Amino acid sequence: MSRKPQSVSKRCLVVTSASLVFLLTLTISAVILLAVFLSRSSVKHVTANATSGSTADTKDDICMTKECIALASRITQYMDSSIDPCEDFYHFSCKGWIDQNVLPRDRTSMTITDVLQDNALLKLKRLLEADDMPPERGYIIKAKDFYASCVNHVHDTRGYKPLVDLILKDFGGWSLADDHWNESAFDAEAMVARASSHFVSTVCTFSVTVDFRDDKVRVLKLDQPTFILGERLESLNISRRNYYRQIMAEMAAMFGVKNETVTAELIDNVMDFEKNLSMISAIQPYGINNPFTISQMQQRYLSSAFDWKKFFVTVTSYPEIGIQNLTDSEIIFRGPNAYFLALKTLLLQTSKRTLADFIVWRVILAYKLIIDYNNLDPDRYKYVPWLPDNEMVCLETMAFYNNMKYATNSLYAINALDVEDKILVSDLIHRIQATFNATVNQASWLNDYERQFMKEKNGNMNISLFYWERMYNATVLEEYYYNMSFNRETFLENVALLNKESFYVMLRQLRLVNRNVWNLLPIQSNAFYNEFRNSMDLPEGYLQPSIFDSNFPDAINYGSVGNIIGHEITHGFDSNGINYDKDGAGFTWNQSFTDVFNNRTRCFVDQYNSFIVKGVNKSAYEELEMEDSSQKKILPGINYTDHQLFFISYAQRRCTLIKSDELSRQLDSSYSPDQYRVLGPLQNSVDFARAFGCTAGAFMNPVNKCVLF
Repeated sequence: MSRKPQSVSKRCLVVTSASLVFLLTLTISAVILLAVFLSRSSVKHVTANATSGSTADTKDDICMTKECIALASRITQYMDSSIDPCEDFYHFSCKGWIDQNVLPRDRTSMTITDVLQDNALLKLKRLLEADDMPPERGYIIKAKDFYASCVNHVHDTRGYKPLVDLILKDFGGWSLADDHWNESAFDAEAMVARASSHFVSTVCTFSVTVDFRDDKVRVLKLDQPTFILGERLESLNISRRNYYRQIMAEMAAMFGVKNETVTAELIDNVMDFEKNLSMISAIQPYGINNPFTISQMQQRYLSSAFDWKKFFVTVTSYPEIGIQNLTDSEIIFRGPNAYFLALKTLLLQTSKRTLADFIVWRVILAYKLIIDYNNLDPDRYKYVPWLPDNEMVCLETMAFYNNMKYATNSLYAINALDVEDKILVSDLIHRIQATFNATVNQASWLNDYERQFMKEKNGNMNISLFYWERMYNATVLEEYYYNMSFNRETFLENVALLNKESFYVMLRQLRLVNRNVWNLLPIQSNAFYNEFRNSMDLPEGYLQPSIFDSNFPDAINYGSVGNIIGHEITHGFDSNGINYDKDGAGFTWNQSFTDVFNNRTRCFVDQYNSFIVKGVNKSAYEELEMEDSSQKKILPGINYTDHQLFFISYAQRRCTLIKSDELSRQLDSSYSPDQYRVLGPLQNSVDFARAFGCTAGAFMNPVNKCVLF
């Protein structure tokens, strides 16, 4: 890969609206974060090039703690100081890490953030495998039992019998393998509802979600289906379609099919239906929230093939849920109108037998993959988009995907959170928010009303640190898992029980008020901003020695975790977030503001990845010069200034290994590869160029720069 990725960047000149959101987020966050750091820093400006090896101020104490020594070693190992930072700062900061690491065979890319998450999962593994220490909370014991059943599943000799038993119990069997199937007894709405109770998407994806107009309210959500193998069937090549057909035939044999000729025809019918279903699905179906009532759903989408009101009543009135007061005025958040109109036509054209075969097949496939993942043959399952390690998949599944995540993340939070770290990060957040307000005050293109709007929204942002309170709420967690009990030898049955009980809990939320929506989990290494709630969540997964420690110099913590915090907070003021007020309600700006905002962002469209990093104001530098430097920590053996370490820390969080096809995919999407997330902001930073002595016109110091605030 070229160190001046101009040829690749040419492929990225088409900036989508999603890309622009990201560009502006980096724009604002870089401005704020750098200002905060410089206001705290005590290092004088150094204009010498970093490769010449600038020397730290001898008045400062060298930090010789084990944390600082390890950090200094990591920074040096990750870098390649033979590369000119003014020509390619990304590889200057990251090439050592890239050369020292190998991409795992089951991944298309890997970042330092991924490594952090893996480390968190390994810590979770030790906690789940630890002997019970009474009095241990009941939900934690259940989490340990579930994990043990997942790991032990590799030794389960029952094959697909538990799956066959599950289908017989919940669906009465699979019509595809039933020569005497009774069409007149088929109830499409009840069958889709039953599949939904297993969290299986069939002709729709059904859930309960937060009403973006009022986060105290829960509403039903109906969206188009997801596709289990990760791709729409119509996009699969012939080999992959044959693979799909083959595993369906194998499962039919497990259900005792006798007439293979008839079965082949039924399988083709199911595949044709799924192909047609995928073809009517929108390319990007999610994030569409169209409030409808059940009555409106009936008026627009009712057909003789599917009664939506009957479906909603069926799915909410299970005895375990007990909702009996569903009315025609109940609000539904509906996905794309075009999909549901096309679905109405497709269902009318589809036989009941094919629809029944398809619905149960989706449930079978979902649980078949659970059974198989411990014994995947690389050749036999080469079309499955992952090939996992058994224990790691168990950990990832429990931490992020299935609803054991609340118990496992509580276990992690209890054992991983450092109170001193929480205090330090809280202080950092307050400083970033204060500096944002100062930056807004200095934006000459904003009027007083616009400044006040942004500062009020900033001040009203609900920031959740590590789920501190929720992860320790044993009462809530005990209630959530009350009806669940797991056998360490029956993993599939455990998953089915977890799915159904979690589904019942989710539906009961429709009539309960609970603002504690868990968008993110402590083990995760991704922060999250929710524009509908004007909230930001930061998980504990980021607060690990590789990236953050209360004992580290400010330059490191500000460049890494500070960057994450600033990035998420400023999502509230990018080209998407700016359209929501301090309470998360939609907001329409007048034409004057819209015109100015769009004019100032046009630069980012004209220059892909020319993110803004505005030069820090003069007063920040004056404060920088005046502050007492006696307490500053210096890393041993590191001949870089604090300013330079700030930018190195900023870049090293983005060090990435990536396959060429994944890079191409990212370039063709709205997702900017990590390399450009480093180069873009720093190319437009006056202070970066000053810190590393980059001459005007150098690749990392272009003459033309973009500015928003």
